[in-house]
Amino acid sequence: MNIPRIADIIDNYSRNEKFESWIEIACPVAAFFIVIAFMFPEVAAFLLNLLPLTFYPLFKIFLKLIMTQLILFIPPFIVMMLLSRDISAFAKIKLNNFKVKYFKIAFITEALIFFPIVAIALIMFAFLKYFGINPSSPIIEILKNSPSGSILILFFISVIVAPIVEEYVFRMIIFSFIEKIFGVLPALILTSFIFAVLHGGFVQLVPLFLLAVVLQLLYMRYKSLYPSIFLHMLHNLIIMALFITIKPM
Repeated sequence: MNIPRIADIIDNYSRNEKFESWIEIACPVAAFFIVIAFMFPEVAAFLLNLLPLTFYPLFKIFLKLIMTQLILFIPPFIVMMLLSRDISAFAKIKLNNFKVKYFKIAFITEALIFFPIVAIALIMFAFLKYFGINPSSPIIEILKNSPSGSILILFFISVIVAPIVEEYVFRMIIFSFIEKIFGVLPALILTSFIFAVLHGGFVQLVPLFLLAVVLQLLYMRYKSLYPSIFLHMLHNLIIMALFITIKPM
């Protein structure tokens, strides 16, 4: 696989990509609902505890994870559909140009980045432990407190749902909005930083930032969400398999 220089990807994207006007509204909407999505699980859990009912743990997992992804995805998607009717929905979200080679690109890219990212995560883990800082991450906490029956739900959301939703929201909408205001390089850095921060956990911060940069570069190079979605799915698949195999007690 030919690996172009980052500067070439940025320059080519700057010259050739056309900004879509519906993103000017969709991004603020997405930003608002990102806040709502991350507040929703706690608010919902508090309200459920007030009710004189006993909810199954699986329902709580569904509520926290599935509903969060739906809140992230649906509002900006509705804005997009209402404000941009001249092309198909698949074309609007850069999913109209599927190519089999995107699978190969995702596998090769993951092979190149996986071990460096894991190495950085292990270094961050050791660093935090040394200074007495809790190195746990949200996914570890969810796995700790989840019944065994919820593993399939967690796996499905992490490997299938989240990559599609997050690539659409972060790689396309948020990045395009910031890029229009500040330029490509600041947008690449800011979008990747926001992505990493919102996933929570100090251990994950640097690794997820680097992953987000790679995902964004794939989107910019191929003008399609397929490569970044496939890479995101593959990466989450491996990480979830490792987490489940060595599930923390």
